[in-house]
Formats: sequence, C-alpha cells, structure tokens
Amino acid sequence: VVLPRLAKNTLAPYESAWSLAAKTAAANAFTAIEVSRLFGISSRVEHPLIYGGAPRAVKSLKENLNISVNQINHAFVDNEFKVFRQLMAKELRFCPVCSRLGHHFIIHQLKIFSSCPLHDTPLRSHCARCGKLHLYELGNSNIYGPINCTECGTSLLPVTHGGYPKTSKMSLRTA
Repeated sequence: VVLPRLAKNTLAPYESAWSLAAKTAAANAFTAIEVSRLFGISSRVEHPLIYGGAPRAVKSLKENLNISVNQINHAFVDNEFKVFRQLMAKELRFCPVCSRLGHHFIIHQLKIFSSCPLHDTPLRSHCARCGKLHLYELGNSNIYGPINCTECGTSLLPVTHGGYPKTSKMSLRTA
C-alpha cells in the first residue's frame, strides 16, 4: 500500500472534503474509487462528504497529507460544523474564480449562498463543457479522478502537466 502525499499548503483552510479528495487523487494518480477506499468513505452512506463525518482513515493520514485534524473536521463538516450539514447542497457548487485558483471551500456548498462570498461570482453546479450536474460526491469512475467532470473529463480544478494540483497561496485571513 502506497500512502498518499500532498505538498504542504496544498489545502487552504476551510476547503471542502471534495477538494481534499480531488487534490489527493490528482497528486497521487488515484481514481475516485481508490480515494474513497483510502479515506474510508463507505459507498453505503448517502452523501458521505456531508453526513458521514470525518472518517478515522483520513485522520490517520494527516501527516502524509500535511493537514491538521481541524482541517479534516472542517472539510467533512464535523464537530462544531455539524450544525451546517442540513444547509449543505447535494450538488457540487463551485466558484469559477476559486476553482481557477485551485480551491473549493465548504462555504460554496451552503445553500444560503448563490454567489461566492470572496469574489461575488455566481456559484456553478454544472459542467461548463457538457452541462452535466456535478454531485457533491467522489464519483465511481475508474478512468477520471474526482478532479474532473465524470461525464466529459473536463478538469474542475487546475493541475500541472504532471497531474499535481495547482493552487494559489491563500492567507489564513483571506480564508
């Protein structure tokens, strides 16, 4: 078993579980199914990125992923963030500007927002290329990782030519 790696500061504070999974998949050439298994995300739980809580398996990988338990709890809307679970959209909603910068934040999933609070840009939930609705899940594709549209393969977050996630540095204050 090869343990996944993420470079330091790949995940900004308050990024989503989907973003953590997508970046882990891209950085390690994993499929969505492999990331799900590695993270201990059950296929039997409906909407596990929202309602499942932070899996123990992800917490055990925190050193390899260069993230804290708090970041994991925030990403999976766990502990003090549990109260927000009922406000979470089941479709993947993203800000095109944040996405181009390599980020997807928990706040994008809150139904009360129709625009990104950072950029005042309308949130999108459909692929710009094929129009498919993105669900807030990892997908079940063996071909495309969770960083791409499961229908047409269009990248949802930028990656380098080597497949590693591109992210802009974001200060804690901004996040």
